Amino acid sequence: MKPASPKLTAALQDLYFDERVAENQYLSHYATVKNRGLTVFAAQLLERAGDERKHADRLAERIAMFESAPLAYKGTIVPETGREMVCDDMLTAEVEAEQIARAKYEKAIMLCCEVGDNDTRDILVANLKDETEHVHEIEVSQNLIELIGFENWAQAML
Repeated sequence: MKPASPKLTAALQDLYFDERVAENQYLSHYATVKNRGLTVFAAQLLERAGDERKHADRLAERIAMFESAPLAYKGTIVPETGREMVCDDMLTAEVEAEQIARAKYEKAIMLCCEVGDNDTRDILVANLKDETEHVHEIEVSQNLIELIGFENWAQAML
């Protein structure tokens, strides 16, 4: 099946890469917080990594359906801090990555509407819903840290 638009294939490739980066970011943060004993927070990060993997897999399948191959190219969706990240830094980086992903999904969804590809649109809408839930979950954690303090939040994450 040929894609409805080369621009759509390019948008899917970009989203695919971002999902793989997000998955790896969550896994890296998972390892860090698990080592610090924050098991609840670690489980949340591991679940989000799995969601990102599912998103990437869906996109890869769609890209392959368009007779292309998912490309893994070098880049990043979140600036590097150059220092060890602590949990609140991780949450900030994660919400920024999710917001970038949401904006890209919204743009790709509009492109699907322009080219009349409702099947791809449905895949992207489902992924966007998950990304929106991730932003909400992260913002809840950030609000709790602000409300009860990092130490109390971290204790609840043990």
